[in-house]
Amino acid sequence: PSSSLYGSEAMGGVINIITKQKINNKSISFNYRNSSYSYALNPIDINSGNKNIQSLIKLPYNNLKTKIGINFDYNNTDKQVESLDIDDILKGTFDIDLTWKDNFNINLQLYGHQENGNSQLMNNNTIINRNAFSINHKFSNSQNWELFQNIIFQNYSREYIQTWYNGTIESENLTEDKSIQYDIQLLKYLSENELNIGAEISQALYKSDRISNKKQLMNINSFFIQYDIRSIMDTQTIMGIRIDNYSNLNPVISPRIGIMYPFKERWKLRTT
Repeated sequence: PSSSLYGSEAMGGVINIITKQKINNKSISFNYRNSSYSYALNPIDINSGNKNIQSLIKLPYNNLKTKIGINFDYNNTDKQVESLDIDDILKGTFDIDLTWKDNFNINLQLYGHQENGNSQLMNNNTIINRNAFSINHKFSNSQNWELFQNIIFQNYSREYIQTWYNGTIESENLTEDKSIQYDIQLLKYLSENELNIGAEISQALYKSDRISNKKQLMNINSFFIQYDIRSIMDTQTIMGIRIDNYSNLNPVISPRIGIMYPFKERWKLRTT
């Protein structure tokens, strides 16, 4: 339909394609959307309109569950519509998740983002990459012990380049953040009470023009212990302590004690 907001000759159009197939608990879904306010809408031409593609695949097999997700967006500046003065944006996400017997999990996430802004005098180009890889493990036994372990790798980078119309670089900025983190947590259930012991070890490397020497390395080691008591005068008492040791700061000790009383639950019980 025509719209006076974009001029009497501007046209709008939307194309949606949605499919879904499920066989023996295995499912595949696919969504495609193409929209534009230009004179013509071409679902195949990458430079025609704004496009979004989403796909989710689930493939369970015995004790292994596999899930794959894809999300792709392309926002194309429509040069025929003067009121829409935005940059061209291309971004996408890829996610794969593997779970074995609900006790072991591997996850990979990849994200890319590119943004271009052009004018008669100056061009701007931004590239962002964010990736994460994690491994999670859970173990429990008949003696009411539970063990949780996580290891996470993360990588983030952002590059921004500003150039004049003749190709001369006006400014260039690169920011990077790389980190690795390991968590371990041990739970012991003692009747209605709970003992929680854990530790965290992480290392992060930052690179930026805003940091002195343009980079900074930080190591963080943490330890905590907490005891949750649920049987003292119908209240919940929490006692614990946490110690954080930073590579460039003094250790931080944080004790904790708290008492909670379930007023809402008891009020509901008396009024029913």
